[in-house]
Amino acid sequence: AESNAIAAAFRSWEPVVRKAVGLGAANADAQALAIYIGPFTVARAALNAEIAKLKAAETETAATFVKQTEAAYDSTRTMLLGLIAGALVISVGMALWMALSISKGLSGALSVANDIAQGDLTKDVAISGRDEITDLQRAFQAMVEKLREVVGQVTSAAENMSSGSQELSASAEQLSQGST
Repeated sequence: AESNAIAAAFRSWEPVVRKAVGLGAANADAQALAIYIGPFTVARAALNAEIAKLKAAETETAATFVKQTEAAYDSTRTMLLGLIAGALVISVGMALWMALSISKGLSGALSVANDIAQGDLTKDVAISGRDEITDLQRAFQAMVEKLREVVGQVTSAAENMSSGSQELSASAEQLSQGST
């Protein structure tokens, strides 16, 4: 709409300019000055007014775009900050979960290791999971079972030795009684 008004103002201003320039070229300065002071100035003012309206409309449109862009920026920034905060909370939660999971598995293995150090081979390792901690728990359980087996063999050998020693003592006593 503004461009049509500018075109109309220009169409009414252009013939006045041509007439004033033609009169000036024909050395009719008084007539050219009269056109310049009258119809030319009026037509130029109308054209300038229409250009000013167009400029105001474009400034208003630009201001609207700036406001919309700022609103979009604020919305996007808020969304990104929310996503970052959410990711941070999820990351901290996962880190805590992993730390507790590892700590729980290690504390069970540590408890069995302490029991073994105290000489208690009656406790088993509670194996749960499918990770490296579970592998460690299986290794501790295998160690406990092997230690039980070794202690059992040592106990059996000690009992056999004790039995053999008693027999030897009894034989020695019989020999000593028989010689007297």
